[in-house]
Amino acid sequence: MGRLYRGTCKICRETFAARSPANLLSKMSKHRWKKHEKWMIRRIKEGQAEALLNPSVQDFVSALKEGPRAALKVYGDFTERQYQSIKVMMDALEAILPVELVASWKAIEAFHDIRKGI
Repeated sequence: MGRLYRGTCKICRETFAARSPANLLSKMSKHRWKKHEKWMIRRIKEGQAEALLNPSVQDFVSALKEGPRAALKVYGDFTERQYQSIKVMMDALEAILPVELVASWKAIEAFHDIRKGI
């Protein structure tokens, strides 16, 4: 027989066992929705509320249109991972963007490089 995977519910300490990790996760997820539905709904709502606080790509591009100062405010809320994602997008679009946007983007990029010590 295969290996037996075990898990425990963090909320009620009920234990689970399955022959594959996928089956174990499935059992635990079904248990949470069945026994702890309000907890799951609260977690989802908390995540949605927190997502609204994170700046989006659209926020950044709108700020770039206003100028480097506005873009710098939005940039301050980005994580490194979000910045890298936007950098890939902006580098791809740089050739077709208006000169003003490119200038604002270059200012943000230079600020990032100085801040990270590159």
